[in-house]
Amino acid sequence: MLSQLDELRFEGVSKRFDAVDAVRRVTFYIRAGEIVALLGENGAGKSTLVKIAAGLIAPDEGLIFIKGRPYRRLTPSVANQLGIGLVQQELAVCPDLTVAENMFLGTATPTRGGFLRYSEMEHRTQEILDNLAAKVSARQFMRTLTLAQTQLVEFAKQWLRRPHILILDEATSALSSDQAEMVYRYTRKLAEEGSIILLITHRMDELRYADRVVVLRDGELVGELSEQPLDTDKAIALMLGRELKTVFPPRRERHSSPEKPPLLEVSQLRLGGRQPIAFQVHEGEVLGIGGLSGHGQHELMRWLFGLENFSGQIKIDGQFVTLRSPVEAMRARIAYVPEERKTEALLIELSGKINMILPGMLDRFSRLGILRSNKIINEAIQNGIDRFHVKWSGPHTIIRQLSGGNQQKVAVARWWLRDPRIYLLEDPTRGIDVGSKREIYTLLQELTQSGAAVLLTSSDTLELIHLCDRVLVLYERDVIAEYAGDQLTEERLIRAFVTGRAS
Repeated sequence: MLSQLDELRFEGVSKRFDAVDAVRRVTFYIRAGEIVALLGENGAGKSTLVKIAAGLIAPDEGLIFIKGRPYRRLTPSVANQLGIGLVQQELAVCPDLTVAENMFLGTATPTRGGFLRYSEMEHRTQEILDNLAAKVSARQFMRTLTLAQTQLVEFAKQWLRRPHILILDEATSALSSDQAEMVYRYTRKLAEEGSIILLITHRMDELRYADRVVVLRDGELVGELSEQPLDTDKAIALMLGRELKTVFPPRRERHSSPEKPPLLEVSQLRLGGRQPIAFQVHEGEVLGIGGLSGHGQHELMRWLFGLENFSGQIKIDGQFVTLRSPVEAMRARIAYVPEERKTEALLIELSGKINMILPGMLDRFSRLGILRSNKIINEAIQNGIDRFHVKWSGPHTIIRQLSGGNQQKVAVARWWLRDPRIYLLEDPTRGIDVGSKREIYTLLQELTQSGAAVLLTSSDTLELIHLCDRVLVLYERDVIAEYAGDQLTEERLIRAFVTGRAS
């Protein structure tokens, strides 16, 4: 029988950064064998508590109890000795090592005569990856993996270590629903073995995997839910301090002239599947590119932005164009926001001002190679900040100091300053809270009303259904289905994603 003392407890924990209280006198516990979800908007204090538990930062006040023993602060070394494992949304891997080498970093590595036993490492790694249906080889280099595969490897690393306390911080944000379910199945096994599980997610449907929900708002604990099934509406109301009747804005009628050619037309694209790909996108339209991770959505977006060299033809406004580089794509008024905002979409160690003007530095904000006056630049930035409701302390704010939702708004707003006609958006709401999601949904709707076209990928099937006018389904780099109107349902999409057949 598990002891009542076998728990992780935060007792009156507070942390302040400059003039901001990140968390204030937070007290809650998680017992061995429990999965507890920690909810809150971006900036509510979740990440601060996670970093305190992992020993990455020290609290200003309060205690952390582990197995009944109080700690005023933890260090990464002590946290590791106590069996605390952390899987974060923003992954920290060694890209030039193999999957097996990453799996065994910092753990008891099998050796013989002072030499690493690679065959055993690879065998144990492959066994876990196969059980997780990760479709990854233990011998692959980490830099060759997709974001979803990398998240699965990071979880597999924790499954190998069997931590006493496992913290999942948006650890399934890039996974499909089937992959996430597999991860939670193994998470439940860890809980049944006596592990303590702290789960952070912005996917409301994942609350069904939790035994209890603890909610933070503005750094304070504002409520707890334990009834089963967990009421997501109550959880959202606690998070926001108000009721949110619906996450998705109501659909608005799209007006397009039948005489006008498609804004974007792709034909004879050979993405690596069996058949060439062809599709059209009209002004004011949101076209979803759906499918399980790794079936060509990412490569399609990169090709349209001049980052991949697949053969194919592109027309914009009925005229053939060649997009051999991002510069040519930008001149064609195409904007691209990749799924990895902290490594590909933004320069997080630089200021908001630099990030905002970077896409327009060669033309919009310069003349003859010299940057325009600060007044012109600052006015443009302020327009973008006001338009996208970015919350920051000023243009000199470092991007990594912003919440995930505000970072994502900056990633889109900086392109809006160039007045693009085509937006390529990869999973634009991954890992952000429900309030910020609704704001971004509304902004996307406003962009299309102004005449822009949006190509959207998402790991959330409901986003594809509620935001898109049409959805193309990619399977093994072939378009195998297109759904619109009443045909665009969750059941049809998921069946096509998994089986590769239209229904």
